[in-house]
Amino acid sequence: MSLGGLDVPARSALAPERLAGLGSIAASYRLILCDVFGVLHDAERVHPAALRALIRARGAGVVVVLVSNSALPGAALRRSLAARGVGPGVYDAVVTSADVTRAMLGARMARRVCHIGPAREHLKVCALNRVFVDRP
Repeated sequence: MSLGGLDVPARSALAPERLAGLGSIAASYRLILCDVFGVLHDAERVHPAALRALIRARGAGVVVVLVSNSALPGAALRRSLAARGVGPGVYDAVVTSADVTRAMLGARMARRVCHIGPAREHLKVCALNRVFVDRP
C-alpha cells in the first residue's frame, strides 16, 4: 500500500494494537494518566470496568492520576467524583487544566490577564490577584 509515496505494509507496525483492556498492560507501567470524562464516566454514569481497572492498577502499585480539561479546580472535581461513587481509593491525584493554568499564571510575574473563552472557564484563573483586561 502506498501512503503519500511511501510504501507501507497493509498491517503497519505503526497501527495501534487492540487491547483487551487496561489490565492487560497496566503492570508494565508505573504511572497511568486517565482522562475523566468519557473514560471514567460519561456525565450520567460511571463506567464500572474502568473503575475496576484503576483499582486493580493501584493495587499492583501503579500510580493513577486522573486528568481533566475541566475549568474546575481538582478539589471541586474530586467532590464531583465522590458524589458519583468514585472515591480516593481509585486514584492517587487529580489534575485539571484549571490547576495547571493557575500554577502557570501564579509562577509568572504578569499581573494583567486577558481571558479568551467561555465565562464558565473563568474559574481557572479567578482568585489569582490578577487584573483582567479585554484585549491581549
